[in-house]
Amino acid sequence: MPNPIVGNGQWLAACEIASAIFLSAFSGHANATDWRMVIASTDVVMMVDAETVRRQKNQIAFRATAFPPAPDADGSIGSVGDITFDCKARLMKTERMFDIRPNGKTAANAGAKTGFVSIQKNSIGELFLDRMCGIKANANKIDGVFVGVPPPLAAKSVFGLLKLNLDSKQASELASQKYWDEESLMASLSNIEVPEETRQAARKVLAGQTVKAPLPPPPIVPLQSVIATGKVGKYTHSEPEMVAGLWLRADGTFRYGLTVGSLDETAVGRWTTTGNRVHLFNEPRPIPPTITAGPATLLRGAPITVSLRTAAGKPVQGVDLSIEFDTGQPVDSYTTGDGTVVAAGDKRQPRFITFAWPSYGLRPVRFAVDGNKANSLSFVFNPNDFGVVDLTGLVVETDKDGISLHRDGGIMHFNKGSD
Repeated sequence: MPNPIVGNGQWLAACEIASAIFLSAFSGHANATDWRMVIASTDVVMMVDAETVRRQKNQIAFRATAFPPAPDADGSIGSVGDITFDCKARLMKTERMFDIRPNGKTAANAGAKTGFVSIQKNSIGELFLDRMCGIKANANKIDGVFVGVPPPLAAKSVFGLLKLNLDSKQASELASQKYWDEESLMASLSNIEVPEETRQAARKVLAGQTVKAPLPPPPIVPLQSVIATGKVGKYTHSEPEMVAGLWLRADGTFRYGLTVGSLDETAVGRWTTTGNRVHLFNEPRPIPPTITAGPATLLRGAPITVSLRTAAGKPVQGVDLSIEFDTGQPVDSYTTGDGTVVAAGDKRQPRFITFAWPSYGLRPVRFAVDGNKANSLSFVFNPNDFGVVDLTGLVVETDKDGISLHRDGGIMHFNKGSD
């Protein structure tokens, strides 16, 4: 795999190392490693493993991945390796290089180990050096677009979007995230001002990042047996500012929805009965939202600021937030529409940040922080199956008027309508 930073020649390689070190970034959960897209161009997409960034005097070391527009002669779709920049001498050293195969596995690069080499002027490598050397201290989080999908998929989408004449910032933001339906994808295209005449083409490029609605699971009991229970039908619940519905379908599947205020819930799966009980089973089981730490910086004399945003940079509001300090009581608040919560005038040192969003399945997640090193703290919200509630195992009882759903210490009664 050619080295897009140095220019001509092969990616520099050294030392045998188990390919499993790099494999985890490209298989399983997309966020197993905190990859940041730092360069997006028509020639190469560069991503950095933010957790490996280390600064020591004039040098900064990190693990990076380069994706070219097309596979090379050996079929490799990218290369991973450890890079060190000498920021003062403006030199670069690359070690432990591995090529990435289309199946996600890696193969040791056959290049020879070398020391520091020069970087071509006015090249992507020079831009990369300046970007990374701007980090002034040891850091495990860096600026750049958080990659919330498998990196090879994000890189492929970048190249496709750049061909549509989108700028690199637009391409990076769009290619880095998963879309939960066509509506959310088109909304993102509109939010970052993709020209109207380009949106349908961009939608096709990003089709692989749009979650497709699951097909109803097959019934686990014969159709006639389900109908014979007398429980097939549409059930509704309403009260001021709330409406909910539960549809027990004749094919053994169910659909559920609820809207109250700003809260919207959905669920799909299958159902069975035992006596007057209905048993619901989500399929697939939903994955709750997650939050990961983002860039953190120290701003002298500034108050404590916490921001929570999506991978595309959109603020997330309404999430419970607690800041614990070295002394005294914590400050309890919630994330706001502008994406920030500020503890103005508080001279104590923050020690922990905790987020929670029980209504959307986000259990408390706690992060250790050091106020001496950073007071401007950012976090990334990954929605996963946001808004999908897990009804598996809840008590659902039927009576002559409808269905009662026992949940969160309360009971919701649904009246039966027409089948």
